[in-house]
Amino acid sequence: MQTEEKTDITEKKVYTAQWNLMNLSRMYFTKVFAQASHYGIHPGQIPLLVILGKNDGISQRELADKLGIKPSTVTISIHRLEKNDLVECRPDENDRRRSCLYLSEKGKHFREKMAQVMEMNETFMMRGFSKSEVELLEHFLERIIHNMEAIPETLSGSSQKKADEEAD
Repeated sequence: MQTEEKTDITEKKVYTAQWNLMNLSRMYFTKVFAQASHYGIHPGQIPLLVILGKNDGISQRELADKLGIKPSTVTISIHRLEKNDLVECRPDENDRRRSCLYLSEKGKHFREKMAQVMEMNETFMMRGFSKSEVELLEHFLERIIHNMEAIPETLSGSSQKKADEEAD
């Protein structure tokens, strides 16, 4: 008697591009979370530290625009960074209604440490790839990110039909 092959999707390993991107994202976040936690920060705060390090004195709204996230999300992160003495919020000298963000000395130190960690991670991840392969990968990832912007956040019959049409 022949046994039936199981077709349950949870038991199959489906190595599509989407699957690999999800796995890559999860694995990367797990590693960076552990590394950032070692320094007492959340990995989501790293981009804020990087941008603030390059743009001393920007407003929360400008920071949100550069990150492509909601100002309310930035506010929460800034409060946490202020609580940990990594960021200082000061009134703008020209417009007292506007607050400007600056990295503290401790924040500059953490930014430098995390920059070193990110550089090390990049070296590990790209090990065995030629320069042209890395450039090609970066190009592909940029295209994927651009394409993902078209993915609807809510599904309806019309959005599925549109996706099917665009796939053809």
